[in-house]
Amino acid sequence: MADIANRLNISIAELSYLNGLSPTEPLVSGQAILIPHLRRVIVSLGYFQLRNLEDLGRTLTEIDSLITYGALFQLPVSVDGVFIIPKDTAIERYVSLLKSHHILPLLVITNLGPEGFDPDLARAIIGNPTVKNQTIINLIQVLAHFGFAGVNLDFENIKREDRQLYSKFVRDIKRILGADGYLVTLTVPPKNSDSPEDAFDYQTLGQWADLIFIMTYDWGYMTGPPMAVAPNNEVRKVLSYAVSTIPRAKIIQGIPLYGYDWQLPFTPGSSAKAVNLVDVYDVARRFGATIDYDPVAESPNFHYTYETGNEHVVWFEDSRSVRAKYAGARNFGLGGVGFWSGLNSPYGFHQNWVIFNEMFLALK
Repeated sequence: MADIANRLNISIAELSYLNGLSPTEPLVSGQAILIPHLRRVIVSLGYFQLRNLEDLGRTLTEIDSLITYGALFQLPVSVDGVFIIPKDTAIERYVSLLKSHHILPLLVITNLGPEGFDPDLARAIIGNPTVKNQTIINLIQVLAHFGFAGVNLDFENIKREDRQLYSKFVRDIKRILGADGYLVTLTVPPKNSDSPEDAFDYQTLGQWADLIFIMTYDWGYMTGPPMAVAPNNEVRKVLSYAVSTIPRAKIIQGIPLYGYDWQLPFTPGSSAKAVNLVDVYDVARRFGATIDYDPVAESPNFHYTYETGNEHVVWFEDSRSVRAKYAGARNFGLGGVGFWSGLNSPYGFHQNWVIFNEMFLALK
């Protein structure tokens, strides 16, 4: 029994208790024994908002042991490579808070403009060598000033013709920041195949980035037709392709910690309402809705009729859906999982963290 316990990296007492045996009782050939569920060691990444510091503090008090990296969202970059730091954002307090919980802080930089992720702004940064170099210089200064452990590049909606420019941008950042010991991580959209028309070259990006967070969510999105936010049948297709092009240890599977409430019938141009995964049950109870579970998407949903007579449908995540997603991360041998929420509190829901802790041990 001692040999088995050593190989499993557990105590003899734990193994013997599980099987109702004495620690000194010899095993016989062919005897069946129970082996405890072994948690897989991974990294985890949580995106946190640069607002509501008190909310973040409450959240970290509950889940800090489950988070490896905290990505603070976000600082946009201007067309001349300068990072726009709001005067009322005390970034150093957020960094200090993460460090006090033994979480490595990452700075999220984006190409966000007034109308959302701006492809022309991205082109201005990555397409002009002078501006690109100045951006990297400024980035190093910001990371050093606030004490970040690294950067998360969240450039989205990049033009397809800028595919090589973006890959070279990541390469240059990694060469320079990596030499100074900074971590370089990326956020990329999901896909299950590649094309030269696609702006994100998984294979090349995987050569340079330390970690790649894949946004395996938003099939059901705020301005789109109602459907599961992260249908697991589609998520699996993305992960199957990703592991064929990116080293598995570098892949972080994105988990959405939110849902959407659409009014029906859906009309183009309308927008769903984001719902958090704690209050969503209050909505279902208020209207007497029955929660269904789509066995293909492995996602819960329910319909209800508002007081005005308008019908609504809500797609969200629950303990069943996140367990299925975590099983995918284990089965594909990914390096980690990560979380997106627009709120620092509530940050997901309690059962999510219980299940995560059952299945994984977050590297700290």
